[in-house]
Amino acid sequence: MWDKISAKNDLPLFKAFITIGILVIFFGLAFIIIDLVVNEFTEGLRLIGSRFIIVGIVTIAIAFVYKHHVVIGFILRQFKNRLTDQDRFSKWYKP
Repeated sequence: MWDKISAKNDLPLFKAFITIGILVIFFGLAFIIIDLVVNEFTEGLRLIGSRFIIVGIVTIAIAFVYKHHVVIGFILRQFKNRLTDQDRFSKWYKP
């Protein structure tokens, strides 16, 4: 089972999302560094840079969810089954 999952994870979108996320983070860092170096006319660059960094982190998170969606689905199904097992036995006795 795990061999199929690892063979499935070599997807081109994962590498693209990781690359784009890293580039967006570097772009945001460049904005923040420019804001720190030139303080006179760069009021909004720190805000724009922080937004780019947040978007880059979200993009990398989406890439890892995309890569491991089979494993995440398996874990969620097991958690759901465990919850329904407890609820099934608690409904047996109703006065």
